[in-house]
Amino acid sequence: MRVPDFFGERPEIRGTPDVRWGPAKVGCGMETGQAKPHFSLPSLIAIGAAIASFFACAGAGFLLALIGIGFGILGVLRSVAPSVRGGFVSILSLIAGAIGIFVAIIKVFL
Repeated sequence: MRVPDFFGERPEIRGTPDVRWGPAKVGCGMETGQAKPHFSLPSLIAIGAAIASFFACAGAGFLLALIGIGFGILGVLRSVAPSVRGGFVSILSLIAGAIGIFVAIIKVFL
């Protein structure tokens, strides 16, 4: 007796269950889809520190500008991943940090 199968007909073997032969479905247990992009924490810290450097005194403003630049570089490096946003924010914080350093230097002399 012939049994219809996915790949055509195959002979029935007595004593074996009726098993459909076809591609095996194996789950890997990992999520393979893309994650929703989110802003990285270093990019948010960088823009916060760079903006805060404009409102602080000369020494604290200089330190906050350096922190903004450091975290901005880290944010740019992290934004290379497709699941992380914040590359533009990090670049903006680098520019704001550089301006913050100039503002801190001007505050020292005024």
